Amino acid sequence: LTQYRAPKTLSGVQPALTVRVDNLDHSVSLKTFMKKNIQTYPRLGFRILDQKPILVNDQKAYVIDIKNPRSKRQLRQVVFLKNTTVVTLTCRAHEEAFTSAVQDCNQIIRNFAWKKD
Repeated sequence: LTQYRAPKTLSGVQPALTVRVDNLDHSVSLKTFMKKNIQTYPRLGFRILDQKPILVNDQKAYVIDIKNPRSKRQLRQVVFLKNTTVVTLTCRAHEEAFTSAVQDCNQIIRNFAWKKD
């Protein structure tokens, strides 16, 4: 849906936060959705560093930290699911700059809220 890029590169990679919105055919729980999708990361060349359900502003979410050993890029994805709408916030940076970049991303992620109906 959108992408926010840092003004400068860190370790040769321009840190970025992307927002992706997907609509599912039917309603499913966040746990079920993530259980299925977690399986795709290793097939795409990512190593899972950490994964867990979290709460963001009293909203259920799921965070997954992954790394691509070949490109030396590290990512944090936070997935929100409401009814049939999935919002995935992805923070991406070079592994050497990730700790710094993810702090900025976490500030944005902490402010996520579903639009009031």
